[in-house]
Amino acid sequence: MLLENGFNFIIRMQGHECTISNVEKTSTATVKMAKANRDRKLEFIEDSSYDGHELVVSKKDLDKATYPAPKVGDKIVSTILGTNFVTEIVEQITMGRIIGYRLRCS
Repeated sequence: MLLENGFNFIIRMQGHECTISNVEKTSTATVKMAKANRDRKLEFIEDSSYDGHELVVSKKDLDKATYPAPKVGDKIVSTILGTNFVTEIVEQITMGRIIGYRLRCS
């Protein structure tokens, strides 16, 4: 619980408001997301790279906004980063619980 509280605190302090909408366009939510440290020249398994962003979002914030778990193809609109689409999702897990998601976007 302490790690989850710290995770959420950092997102609140470092994050900015983003609007996420799912592929089916049935759910939309505005939540705070923070840029991940790995924000430039993201590498794929094939050792190629591309310019993109990684954003971190709290599961607690998504749950409050009644937004389902993010999926590949979800659209994220940010006043700072523009419009991006989720290309990969990594669950942030502590003590066997999902506390958030790292969203790789392009």
